[in-house]
Amino acid sequence: MKCDRCGKKEAEINFVEVTKDGTRIIHLCKDCAREMGILKSHIDEEKKEIDENFIPQCPVCGLTFEEFEDTHLFGCVTCYTAFRPKLYTIFKKIQGSAYYKGTGITQNERILTIKKNLRILRKKLEQYVEDEKYEDAIKIRNKIEKFEKELKANGS
Repeated sequence: MKCDRCGKKEAEINFVEVTKDGTRIIHLCKDCAREMGILKSHIDEEKKEIDENFIPQCPVCGLTFEEFEDTHLFGCVTCYTAFRPKLYTIFKKIQGSAYYKGTGITQNERILTIKKNLRILRKKLEQYVEDEKYEDAIKIRNKIEKFEKELKANGS
């Protein structure tokens, strides 16, 4: 589709103009969009937001963004927060969007609760055995077996 303004280049931007009379879609090439100030303003706002929020170095582990770009590995959990504004542009390049739009993994709330309880009970069991409280350890073991059977029955 050709640009509605110049009619020469391929339209790459669909600009929706909303007025009191209704909406109108204008198909523009990048040059015409820049001339009209549509493309530039969007890029400037995005760049301003990135520059304002960007921290060039993680305050916890000291990893720099340049080091991250070389290794593609974070140094700690805080790196994600520190580099977040720049990560959005990387995500856009890789997957066409800054946000994940695929399907998510959902688990039954009961299954999640059982798994959490199992972790807690296993720690308690370990502590009871260590403290030689074998009667209490047997009770915990039986609870663990009960939860594990329930997990198997639910297919997890």
